[in-house]
Amino acid sequence: MSLEKDIPHAIALKQARRTSIILGAAAVITVIFMIYSFTQSIEAERQRIEAAKYREIKDIEITKVKNELTSLKEQLRKCETEGGKH
Repeated sequence: MSLEKDIPHAIALKQARRTSIILGAAAVITVIFMIYSFTQSIEAERQRIEAAKYREIKDIEITKVKNELTSLKEQLRKCETEGGKH
Protein backbone atom coordinates (compact mmCIF):
# COMPACT_ATOMS: atom_id res chain seq x y z
CA MET A 1 0.00 0.00 0.00
CA SER A 2 2.87 2.34 0.74
CA LEU A 3 4.36 1.61 -2.68
CA GLU A 4 1.12 2.74 -4.35
CA LYS A 5 1.37 6.11 -2.56
CA ASP A 6 5.06 6.53 -3.42
CA ILE A 7 4.61 6.04 -7.17
CA PRO A 8 2.32 9.07 -7.73
CA HIS A 9 4.58 11.10 -5.45
CA ALA A 10 7.67 10.05 -7.44
CA ILE A 11 5.94 10.91 -10.72
CA ALA A 12 4.93 14.34 -9.38
CA LEU A 13 8.48 14.92 -8.13
CA LYS A 14 9.90 13.95 -11.53
CA GLN A 15 7.49 16.33 -13.30
CA ALA A 16 8.38 19.11 -10.88
CA ARG A 17 12.09 18.56 -11.56
CA ARG A 18 11.52 18.59 -15.30
CA THR A 19 9.49 21.79 -15.02
CA SER A 20 12.20 23.38 -12.88
CA ILE A 21 14.88 22.50 -15.42
CA ILE A 22 12.82 23.92 -18.29
CA LEU A 23 12.06 27.13 -16.40
CA GLY A 24 15.70 27.46 -15.35
CA ALA A 25 16.87 27.05 -18.93
CA ALA A 26 14.30 29.62 -20.07
CA ALA A 27 15.57 32.04 -17.40
CA VAL A 28 19.17 31.57 -18.55
CA ILE A 29 18.19 32.15 -22.18
CA THR A 30 16.25 35.27 -21.15
CA VAL A 31 19.29 36.65 -19.32
CA ILE A 32 21.49 35.96 -22.35
CA PHE A 33 19.07 37.85 -24.61
CA MET A 34 18.88 40.68 -22.08
CA ILE A 35 22.68 41.02 -22.03
CA TYR A 36 22.80 40.90 -25.83
CA SER A 37 20.13 43.59 -26.16
CA PHE A 38 21.96 45.76 -23.63
CA THR A 39 25.23 45.51 -25.57
CA GLN A 40 23.37 46.30 -28.81
CA SER A 41 21.82 49.33 -27.14
CA ILE A 42 25.26 50.57 -26.08
CA GLU A 43 26.59 50.09 -29.62
CA ALA A 44 23.60 51.93 -31.11
CA GLU A 45 24.19 54.87 -28.77
CA ARG A 46 27.89 54.94 -29.73
CA GLN A 47 26.96 55.00 -33.40
CA ARG A 48 24.36 57.72 -32.81
CA ILE A 49 26.99 59.91 -31.14
CA GLU A 50 29.45 59.26 -33.96
CA ALA A 51 26.80 60.12 -36.57
CA ALA A 52 26.02 63.38 -34.76
CA LYS A 53 29.73 64.24 -34.77
CA TYR A 54 30.00 63.60 -38.51
CA ARG A 55 26.79 65.56 -39.13
CA GLU A 56 28.35 68.51 -37.32
CA ILE A 57 31.54 68.20 -39.38
CA LYS A 58 29.43 68.01 -42.56
CA ASP A 59 27.54 71.17 -41.62
CA ILE A 60 30.80 73.03 -41.00
CA GLU A 61 32.20 71.86 -44.34
CA ILE A 62 29.02 72.89 -46.17
CA THR A 63 29.25 76.35 -44.62
CA LYS A 64 32.89 76.62 -45.72
CA VAL A 65 32.02 75.57 -49.26
CA LYS A 66 29.12 78.04 -49.43
CA ASN A 67 31.38 80.85 -48.21
CA GLU A 68 34.02 79.89 -50.77
CA LEU A 69 31.38 79.83 -53.51
CA THR A 70 30.15 83.27 -52.51
CA SER A 71 33.71 84.56 -52.55
CA LEU A 72 34.35 83.06 -55.99
CA LYS A 73 31.13 84.57 -57.35
CA GLU A 74 32.22 87.99 -56.07
CA GLN A 75 35.64 87.56 -57.68
CA LEU A 76 33.99 86.54 -60.95
CA ARG A 77 31.76 89.63 -60.89
CA LYS A 78 34.79 91.84 -60.28
CA CYS A 79 36.67 90.21 -63.15
CA GLU A 80 33.69 90.60 -65.48
CA THR A 81 33.27 94.24 -64.46
CA GLU A 82 36.97 95.01 -64.85
CA GLY A 83 37.14 93.13 -68.13
CA GLY A 84 34.37 95.29 -69.58
CA LYS A 85 36.20 98.53 -68.64
CA HIS A 86 39.36 97.75 -70.63
